[in-house]
Amino acid sequence: MNPVRTAQALQLSAAQSAVWIAQMLDPESPAFNIAEYVDIRGPLDPRLFTQALRRVVNETDALRLRIATRGEETEPYLEDYSFWQPTIMDLRSEADPLVAAESWMRQDVARPAQLDGEA
Repeated sequence: MNPVRTAQALQLSAAQSAVWIAQMLDPESPAFNIAEYVDIRGPLDPRLFTQALRRVVNETDALRLRIATRGEETEPYLEDYSFWQPTIMDLRSEADPLVAAESWMRQDVARPAQLDGEA
């Protein structure tokens, strides 16, 4: 599936600008990170699941755009992020896969947002 590319940068809304400013004031804060999981029972083909997830992301601006800056510029803009790849882990071999998944999520959501264009 080819990623959708935005031809031009989009302006931030007032709420998006407020989040960006708050993150710039406290760059080590993970306050705006969120986490959620879905318990999928039964067999799962990771390739097909990734295809379906990328399709949803590519068709939903709120999921495929991120706030970014360009080099030394301080003016933020919305950047197409449809090239994003999901993290896939098989935790079935863990003593308690749910505990292992929740632990990974807690660690991941505690990381500060990267406003320098890095994933």
